[in-house]
Amino acid sequence: MTTATINRIRENTCKGVDTIIGAYSYRLTYDYTRECWDIFRAKTEDVTREWITHHGEIVTAWQPMGLSGMVEAQTIARELREEGEWIPDLCEALCELAGMADEYREADGETFEAVLFKAAEVLGVVII
Repeated sequence: MTTATINRIRENTCKGVDTIIGAYSYRLTYDYTRECWDIFRAKTEDVTREWITHHGEIVTAWQPMGLSGMVEAQTIARELREEGEWIPDLCEALCELAGMADEYREADGETFEAVLFKAAEVLGVVII
């Protein structure tokens, strides 16, 4: 992805609009845990999301899920909020739903929260 394209996505995000390029809609979001910006893209006719790394690599981290998957994600997020601490099984289940189980398993004590917050963002749920 070129610098000009990234700047265009940034400018459009500041205006509150997505950048449409071909079949994809791009948006810039700020990751407060990692203190950096992320670009994600979604097919305009679909709900599949793909994250774009800072190196321009495309990572498919989320696939469309049915109503039961959305209910499960909301239930897990609610349980995490109510517990007030990270329950490993719930964290892993949330990351699994977001397609990020491998990232969660590879994370250590300092990086697992960033993975968990990204999974929550991908699924559109609030965990704290």
